Amino acid sequence: FYAKWCKSCQKFGVKFRHLALEEADKLDPVDGKMIEKGRVRFAEVEFTANAKLCRAMKIKRLPYVHFYKACAG
Repeated sequence: FYAKWCKSCQKFGVKFRHLALEEADKLDPVDGKMIEKGRVRFAEVEFTANAKLCRAMKIKRLPYVHFYKACAG
């Protein structure tokens, strides 16, 4: 979770995107199909545009990283 106006988010975003390029799915640039499955899935949620979600998740500080662990079944 980040906000465009947040300086700490901007700094963290550089590292976040670098890690995403290293660890996420590798896609074919032509057709977008997955070439290699990554170890981690990444998503960015803009705080201001998704205020209702952020309130529901009780996010009060930015940047905020939330991990979900895959479940069996």
